Amino acid sequence: RTFNSKDWKTQMDGTYPYREFMVSDLLKNHLDTGMKYEKVIDILGDPVWNKDSLSNKIWYEILIDYGFDIDPVSGEDLVLTFNQDSTLRDYKINEWKK
Repeated sequence: RTFNSKDWKTQMDGTYPYREFMVSDLLKNHLDTGMKYEKVIDILGDPVWNKDSLSNKIWYEILIDYGFDIDPVSGEDLVLTFNQDSTLRDYKINEWKK
């Protein structure tokens, strides 16, 4: 699916239903190292969290699998790292499991 900023920002029932289908196009065609923080926020919206401010990282939830419980069991996040001058240095998909 082609990346669309509006759909990327769409949240339903606490999840982001379109992100997993467009993240490949986002990474390939819309994010570039050297982009300013403000441009990234304009495209992606506010991050889900900025839990690693000392290393200038922000996180966007892509997918969460709850299995058969209320606690998540696995997921994927988009992690973006910025330089001190607020330019995008790196981005990657972080897969996690409990």
